[in-house]
Amino acid sequence: MNAPLSRNRWSWAFALAVIAQVGVVLAIPIPKALTLATGTSIFLETRPIDPYDPLRGRYVTLDYFLEDPPSIETIPGYLSIDEIEATFEQMPDRIYFIMEPRDSTSSESNSSGSTETNPVIAWEAVRIAYRLPEKLEQGQQVLAGELRVNRYNVWHTAIDLGLDSYFIPETIGDELEDDIREHREDTLVEVKVDRRGNSALVGVWVEDRQY
Repeated sequence: MNAPLSRNRWSWAFALAVIAQVGVVLAIPIPKALTLATGTSIFLETRPIDPYDPLRGRYVTLDYFLEDPPSIETIPGYLSIDEIEATFEQMPDRIYFIMEPRDSTSSESNSSGSTETNPVIAWEAVRIAYRLPEKLEQGQQVLAGELRVNRYNVWHTAIDLGLDSYFIPETIGDELEDDIREHREDTLVEVKVDRRGNSALVGVWVEDRQY
């Protein structure tokens, strides 16, 4: 008489375990989903490579200027390791880039500026902070990255924006690869950022073509 009851209890326990596991999996992308839903678009310059993973399909690996510490040391607010240690009681684990659209009329503007053939314009970092900025100028946005510091060598400081891979359908992989190869300097990555600098990758733009 107790066998059906035991089986029912086991079935419920199994179902709850499965639901719990599914809930954990579904909870992982929620922050990214919220950023995509509520964030503001900015456009980043990148140096894309297009490898192929037979297990996961085709994807574009993205490398950013902002992840290269020697390249950003001239941006206002950048601190060496000694300066960081002298400023903070403990080493910060995040770095914040204050971003704004590049002035397309500037003499330093390149082909990533907005034109008739390229409706989007690259954003650039105008300031660096190691705490979330409380105030921004009009039109500015914050982009946060993970900061890993080797205290013995500033050149070994590592920055990770968490935007390094963009998976694309196999059906457009060849088209995108060819397009990037022909217009490498006109390739931008669209990213949504929220008020705290959290980011989520939206897509890749090559001139006026969005992938």
